[in-house]
Order: sequence, then C-alpha cells, then structure tokens
Amino acid sequence: MAWDIVIAGGGFGGFYAARRLERVLPHQSARVRLVTAENFLLYTPLLPGAAAGTLEPRHVVVPIREELSRTDIILGRVTGADPALSQVSLTTIDGREEALRYDQLIVAFGSVSRGPARAGACSARPGFKTIADAIALRNRAPVNLEIAESLDDRDQRREYLTFVFVGAGYAGLEGIAELQDYVADVIDRYPRRRLDGTCWILVEALDRVMPEIAPSLADFATRELRARGN
Repeated sequence: MAWDIVIAGGGFGGFYAARRLERVLPHQSARVRLVTAENFLLYTPLLPGAAAGTLEPRHVVVPIREELSRTDIILGRVTGADPALSQVSLTTIDGREEALRYDQLIVAFGSVSRGPARAGACSARPGFKTIADAIALRNRAPVNLEIAESLDDRDQRREYLTFVFVGAGYAGLEGIAELQDYVADVIDRYPRRRLDGTCWILVEALDRVMPEIAPSLADFATRELRARGN
C-alpha cells in the first residue's frame, strides 16, 4: 500500500522536500501532497531587485506546478494537526475546511516576521517579505517623490523624502541599497528634490549589521552604506 506523505508549507523547505521525494521514491510507492498558500516559490534573496525595478516580479518566483510533476498541490493554509489521528486540518483558498490523513508529515512552515514589542506603529508599516510587499515598496517611492515635489514647505517635503528600513540583515541592507539606487536614478526629474536630496535611515537593534556574516564583511558593508550618506 502506498504511503501518504503530507508536506505543510511550500517555501524552500517544503518545495525541496517534495522535489527530493519525487527523485528518490519509486513510482506509485507514495502519494505526496504539498499544502501551500501560494502556487509559486518566492526566491526571497531577489526581493530587493523586484522592489527597485531592476528585476521583473515574475523573475523572482518559480511556479510550483512546473517543477513538481508527481506531487499533489493543495492551495490553502494548515490550521491544525492531530498526531493521534495522523491528520492535519486545513482551509482551502475557497474557504473549505478539510482534513488530510498522513503516514509521514513534513512541517516546513518557515518563519513569520515579528517586530519588537515596543515597535508600536511599526507594525502598521509595510513589510518586506512577499512579492506584493516588494511591488508596494517599488510603487511607494515615486509617489513620495511626487507628493514632495508638490509641497512648498521644505519641512513637509522632508517627511516624504525620508526612508527608514527597520532590520539590518540581508533584506534590510539590500533593500535600502537597491531602492536608494532607484531613487537616485529618477530624482533628477524632480527639480525640488535635486536641491533637498533624500534621507535614508537603517535601524538595527544589534550593535552591528548583518549578524549572519563575518564581522569583517559586516564592517565593509557598514562603510559602504555610510559612504552613501546612510
């Protein structure tokens, strides 16, 4: 009898688990079902390029159905699990409640962004984790420039010309650098902006940027950012 394998989550972990199973399991030996909220894999390291317009949004996603030929794709969100019954509960994209039985369960939900408890209004600000976030950020920058160009008061203009990124990991550094390059390329079309310039602020709770890499590389990144005026 074929095994039922359920993979919860269609990010890097879930996608590569499904692809690996397709390669190593004999045909008809198992039924693999992947539960994911999206029918594509987002290659998050390229999000800054999508936000700055140097990459088309379609170039930073991989259609899951094109890459997985023997895996059943179920669009929805896992809402619970009952190990005693060996089943997971889920809500499909059209709102149906379903339960999937499994012999083996692979949990690959990934992470959820969470700001500091005292962040306050930061929780209402745009995030930078999805393709929709990147597009929204890309659209927001020129809107800010247009509004600033229409204002006579310099202090009011400054509010729209100040860009703050919270978090100095890979996404924060690449995001602020890419968006800064984009704004620098178009700012000459806004006469008042050429005189006022823009202000870019990167906020990090730790005492250094990019804790994922060696201190020497982080110091180099810090020097590069400061040379830009950040």
